[in-house]
Amino acid sequence: MENDSSIKFIRMKNGDDLIADTLFVEKDDVDEAHFFLFKPLKIVYMMSSNMAGAGPGYGGARIIVSLIPWIMADIVTDTEFEVQPEDILLVSQPSPAMVKYYVEFHKANPD
Repeated sequence: MENDSSIKFIRMKNGDDLIADTLFVEKDDVDEAHFFLFKPLKIVYMMSSNMAGAGPGYGGARIIVSLIPWIMADIVTDTEFEVQPEDILLVSQPSPAMVKYYVEFHKANPD
């Protein structure tokens, strides 16, 4: 991973939420603008009920976030993917906790 500022939250048009080390490549004479996503992980949201400290408005439930590989290693050997900007709804800076979770995931699950 280059640095924490290159790690981004990405919401895809298909509804997938990702966190990945990213590089944006500007349009030039040969290629259209695109993103490279390095080691992207899909963010999975789960509801858990009856947990202490659940926030108001969730009826006693709490949202748990997990990370899984966006594209499983059993399907492809690549860990770097080119994505077109028209397939992305937004790119944002993730919270420090999400960046830490992303980095720790990859430390625990090296290629």
